[in-house]
Amino acid sequence: MAKIASLAQQHKLALEKENLYFDINAVNEVERTLRGIPSPYPTFSTDFDEEALDLLRDRYHCTEAWRNALLIYIERVFRWTRANQHLQTRNTLLAVSWSMPEIRREEDREFVRDYCSWWTSLCGSKMFIDASDFCEEIWERADKEGSQEIWWGGIIDMRCSESKLPVRPQILLG
Repeated sequence: MAKIASLAQQHKLALEKENLYFDINAVNEVERTLRGIPSPYPTFSTDFDEEALDLLRDRYHCTEAWRNALLIYIERVFRWTRANQHLQTRNTLLAVSWSMPEIRREEDREFVRDYCSWWTSLCGSKMFIDASDFCEEIWERADKEGSQEIWWGGIIDMRCSESKLPVRPQILLG
């Protein structure tokens, strides 16, 4: 992540300067590395009990979410054009919104708040703030119930069905 952040800074500087060239090859190498990371899905084995297998699967999904978020970030920062801004913005939210409700540490939650706020200010779309509000509701319920097993699909259904609007609202997460 640090390498991508450094490359993004260099890329931004090159865009601002008329005679400065940014060599995309370093970005391509990072992308190849991310795409080449083997990530076999943990399957049942007599070596693991159910709890250990669940932990391995949680790690797998977390790793895949971050890997794909970084690939989307590379696409957005280094290959983005105005013509595909809307599609890229929606894809970024979709990839991240599936993992946001599962976050339990306050530092990570603060990162999600900042992330959604930053994207809202960048693209002007309300869907990032809606996603942040949605996560806040899930986190509040999980903390109140002391449970890590909050199914966010039920919260979406409840939120939509309780709406007083004449047309049932939809929550867009990408």
